[in-house]
Amino acid sequence: MNREIIILILLSAGLVMLMIVLLVVVAIYRNLHHRTGTSEIGEIGSSDKAFNLLSPTERKFYNLFEKGLSTSEIADAMHVEISTVYTMKHRIKKKIQDDNSLLNQ
Repeated sequence: MNREIIILILLSAGLVMLMIVLLVVVAIYRNLHHRTGTSEIGEIGSSDKAFNLLSPTERKFYNLFEKGLSTSEIADAMHVEISTVYTMKHRIKKKIQDDNSLLNQ
């Protein structure tokens, strides 16, 4: 009887460890996928007309958005307040959307 309990405990511990490993793998995958994915601003290439409409500072912010950095990470990298990051995101989105609407006419 004791042998069966020990085997059951070891199997349970093994399952718990497997679940922890799977959760870590999923977290790492999501983090990598998020950082390499496209941002919510919109995808444009550096040679696109929309990218050329951006100021040099907006281009720096755009590149950080595309890398998938969080708002606070961008604020730290650019040495600005978080509200400035939101303002830049809004300006960039507006310029890109305005350019796309011109192209779709």
